[in-house]
Amino acid sequence: MVNPWIEIAGRLGEGRKDCFFLENDDYVHEADKDRIEGFNNELIEHNKNTSDKIILNTPPEPWRGNPLEANLIILSLNPGYDPNINESLAKLIETNEIIRKELAEFRKKTMLLEAKSFMPEDSDGENAGISCKEAEDMLSGWYWTKKLKTLREDFCLEPGLDELEFYRRVAVIEFFGYSSTTCEKGFPLCGENSGYLKSQEFTKQLIQDIVDKRKNRKDDIRFLILRAKKQWISFLGNIYNEELFLYKGNKGRCQSITRENLSEKVYIEILKALKKEL
Repeated sequence: MVNPWIEIAGRLGEGRKDCFFLENDDYVHEADKDRIEGFNNELIEHNKNTSDKIILNTPPEPWRGNPLEANLIILSLNPGYDPNINESLAKLIETNEIIRKELAEFRKKTMLLEAKSFMPEDSDGENAGISCKEAEDMLSGWYWTKKLKTLREDFCLEPGLDELEFYRRVAVIEFFGYSSTTCEKGFPLCGENSGYLKSQEFTKQLIQDIVDKRKNRKDDIRFLILRAKKQWISFLGNIYNEELFLYKGNKGRCQSITRENLSEKVYIEILKALKKEL
């Protein structure tokens, strides 16, 4: 199955100056558009929680890092949206031509499954005031660097392992790749009765390919479901198995990767897999 995000990655690579917050365009895949616009219109027409509305004009993030190469693949729900970050700060970053181009290229490579790390590694930031890594972290609201802090620190205690290597071994896959401010029930038009988005069908195939690729090396990979457990298990179908797919024991939506939030057993298991040499 062809990666549907190639189409969106192409738009990021067009060199436009408003690439992180489109003023008069959208980043929705054509095969997904009718369903997403229908969902948004229904929220508005029925005065439902419009903070669940899918954001159309910011770059989707179906995954972060490179799931094909990662040891730990976190399964979440969808990217968050905060206008202070994803609009105001995005516009500020767009004014820095060096960083804008670097960050757009990094996100493009990520969509194409060509990125080698969760975070940008190469940058001309010394000529731009900030690095591409710093800009990426800011535009993501510092979210995952905070949630991964404890795991990153424990990983780096091992001799020979550092932050650079950590980010090469971690990836996130979202249940669906489009942003929203809130997502109380997930994307309700997706499910067994209504079918999934075209982009989600590729996500399922991607996970299947990863599982098949590692079938003889199960010790060096774990999937960790942090949100939408029921949706993920239903979505994965026969792909799901309790050996590879773990989930946090505590209730709630907190996605911090800590012993307290996951359980000691799950935390140690993912840390052990994370340290395995690929």
